[in-house]
Amino acid sequence: MQYEQIIDGYYEGGEVKGIDMLNFKPLTKDYFKSRPDMKQRVEKAINTQTYLAAYQRGTRLGWKFITKEEADQHLELKATVSKKNTFDSSTPPKDFYIDELKWKFLVRNIEKGKNIMMTGPSGCGKTDATFKAAEALGREVMYFNLGASRSVEHSNDCLRSYTTLFTFR
Repeated sequence: MQYEQIIDGYYEGGEVKGIDMLNFKPLTKDYFKSRPDMKQRVEKAINTQTYLAAYQRGTRLGWKFITKEEADQHLELKATVSKKNTFDSSTPPKDFYIDELKWKFLVRNIEKGKNIMMTGPSGCGKTDATFKAAEALGREVMYFNLGASRSVEHSNDCLRSYTTLFTFR
């Protein structure tokens, strides 16, 4: 089973805390305030000495309590896969010219889920760079053409040049 999150819960100063071991993100106090159901799940995982794992179930996440061995096995598998497709080991494709520093910046930001705004004249390779980077990371590209979008406050003015939006899975 492919997990989206594996949460290791613990108590600190009487508070329930946790860390997502797959994404290296701490679960903050504010997170638990907005999600009391998660606080209860993490508390149960602490008390039963298990980990809380999230998996994709249709359009929502399902939750499952797993053992340390299961978590370690999944983390090893993810580490093996991610070593192949990370920005550290990524070099620009041979069939595409791009400065190595720009390539690493592009790939690193895609990997971290950051937004990137690329500008340039038609045909300079913005879209091609995006698809090549996604291919290097083993990611799927979702392509939205926004060429017909109008800004509400400028509806009487010229058409704004919003062109393309990419998201990665």
